[in-house]
Amino acid sequence: MLPNVKVDRSNYFDRQFAAQMAVLGLSEFPVFISALSGGPDSTALALLAQRYAENNDKSHYGVIVDHGLRPDSDLEAERVKTRLECRGVHCRILRVEAPKPTSAIQEWARGHRYRLLADAARATGGAVVLFGHHAGDLAETVAMRLGRGSGLFGLAGIPARRQHGDVVFARPLLFWSAVVL
Repeated sequence: MLPNVKVDRSNYFDRQFAAQMAVLGLSEFPVFISALSGGPDSTALALLAQRYAENNDKSHYGVIVDHGLRPDSDLEAERVKTRLECRGVHCRILRVEAPKPTSAIQEWARGHRYRLLADAARATGGAVVLFGHHAGDLAETVAMRLGRGSGLFGLAGIPARRQHGDVVFARPLLFWSAVVL
């Protein structure tokens, strides 16, 4: 029988994350912004990105977008900020100041979220915005598009890296299983 061996799994994940950052060409960027929903996927991303930045002499912080769509969304955003800052991730809360829509709420929220995140990246002089989407999200997107009769372009799923105007949006966890996160 093997003796009890304690393995520091964080080193393994840090190496895998660094490899994915290099594959996506993100290691050239000086600043990383993690888009934080407060869920487990974006939290895992923020913690990995924070360690990556510290290990590579880069800067990193999290951004929480408060759309103001739910009662007490401001308190929820503050809870997420406090939880991440206790783990060493500096966070900013950005609030959507536009009137709330009566329809197409998801599209409205996504548009404002992307605009605020891109503005935050521009303000740093060249940050890349990181999202916590993983392999399960990719599969779900492809399945939904297939169900709607999407063509080949739509079936490509979520891009791991893409330009959003002059800002790079990237998903370094896109090929990771949520079970790992």
